[in-house]
Amino acid sequence: MYTIEKTDYGLKISFSGIMDKDESRRFLSEFVRFVSPYKGQFISIIVDAREFVPVSPEVFEIMLEINLVIEATSQGGARIATIINSPVVKNMAKRLGFASESSVNLRSINASTTNDPEKIAYEWAVNGIEPPSLVPAECKADL
Repeated sequence: MYTIEKTDYGLKISFSGIMDKDESRRFLSEFVRFVSPYKGQFISIIVDAREFVPVSPEVFEIMLEINLVIEATSQGGARIATIINSPVVKNMAKRLGFASESSVNLRSINASTTNDPEKIAYEWAVNGIEPPSLVPAECKADL
């Protein structure tokens, strides 16, 4: 399941559960409609994927098209913050960024290690403030 909403900063997208091939094609089509008004402009996108289940290879291929749409629309002027809970979903997001060879700036925020992942995501996507390094407290003494 997914939702896409227009916000004052750009787009907020939420994914949850399992996405099959048909739903991913519907998402891509709807996403194109939402992102097209930003043609030639910078766009900030926050993706909440805390409840998202990793996708099949077929769906992954469709999701690659999403990055290409962002790049084509904004000419690379985009920042995306993805809020995750799962290391598997984080790796999937990284693979999407690398596999598409896009210039989209993507950061993953681990919701299980911070109290306010939405604020951190907003600061990156909208203001370009890098998410803080989440080094465990016991390691900080060694730095």
